[in-house]
Amino acid sequence: MIMPLNQSNIVPMGVSPRHTLSLDAFGRMRSDLLEVGHIVIDNCFSINQVKEISSVCGDFLAKYEKAFREGKMSDTEREAHLNATRDLPASAQKLLIRMLYRSQFLNLLRFLLGHNSVVMFRNDQCLRKIHADYPLRSVGLHHDTQFVSYVDRTFTLWLPLTDVLENSPTILYAHRSLNPSFDSIDPAIRWHEKTAHDEQGEDYEPKKEKREMKMLEFIKQHSKKTYAPRLKIGSAIVFCHDVLHGTFMNRQSKGFRYSMDCRFSVDFDRSMQPMDSPKKTHTLYANPGPASAIRTISFNLDHPPVYTPHHSHPDIENGTPTYEGYSYARKYNVDYDFASYEKTMPDVTREVLAKRMIYDRAARRLFRLTAANLIESNYKKFVTKIYNRCKSYWPKKK
Repeated sequence: MIMPLNQSNIVPMGVSPRHTLSLDAFGRMRSDLLEVGHIVIDNCFSINQVKEISSVCGDFLAKYEKAFREGKMSDTEREAHLNATRDLPASAQKLLIRMLYRSQFLNLLRFLLGHNSVVMFRNDQCLRKIHADYPLRSVGLHHDTQFVSYVDRTFTLWLPLTDVLENSPTILYAHRSLNPSFDSIDPAIRWHEKTAHDEQGEDYEPKKEKREMKMLEFIKQHSKKTYAPRLKIGSAIVFCHDVLHGTFMNRQSKGFRYSMDCRFSVDFDRSMQPMDSPKKTHTLYANPGPASAIRTISFNLDHPPVYTPHHSHPDIENGTPTYEGYSYARKYNVDYDFASYEKTMPDVTREVLAKRMIYDRAARRLFRLTAANLIESNYKKFVTKIYNRCKSYWPKKK
């Protein structure tokens, strides 16, 4: 019989290093990442921008929850919905990119990576939905070594989309020096390919209790080297790929937590084959395929983001007719239905094109087409008007 532990007394005792995003703090941030493995950055991003991403993600999840409640999901859709992790929707990806572009956060990554060009991996942009009522759906302990088959290190951005308060489910970090092999971690608390989908079944309560006890035992054993940071929307966490982490909640936890996470590194040789994953670690989608198949966004100084491969731009991938996708496809000669967009131009006005045509070749083309269509349309109206006025003076045929 498992003897219950006093949960209220067993909590991570580590204090996460906290910083503000300023140039003079970059050196201290790097030192803390090297020693502890993670840092909290207070007020890292605009609250309004993060709330916009949160709203899009909330609507996305609500749509699927409604379909789930109404029984309108296939088995595959239902399995995905009841998992703790989903792909970040394309509309939220675009908002994230706009928030990151020219941000001080990218300057921090340039400092940490020692390179002016920073890439963000699009193969693994995750939306997490963690609910205190469903502890078996949480994400077990793991490392973020997805892409170290191609680069020697990555940094993960963990961005809460809701306030992570004292009783909210949060994320658990181990100190960088605490690096047990994956196999030595009890299966009840380490990462699995699939999280538990249902609460029904005779084995649910025993599994739930076992997970709680094993997590408490792990924290009790390493209390001074485990961390469960709390932060408000707009703040963020950055951590190294080799830091053990996963969901943290206990019986005092209430409500839910939405968050998103993505990984950054320097660019890499797209012709290389992946190397073996680091031993004694485990991660989501380790060795995701040949380097040529990895979808990234490059953030370069004083240049717009570049997608690799070029057709992986969100609007081009999803067939969304937008000026941004049209302009990108024109610039990089991507297969795109240019004629269809030029005929409708659903999301851009002549006034906007006039402002952009100074620096954007695609805007100049669209403005010329718009002007030509306007002239043609007005010319036809003018000719028709003259014709209607003059025809009454013309002699009638006998």
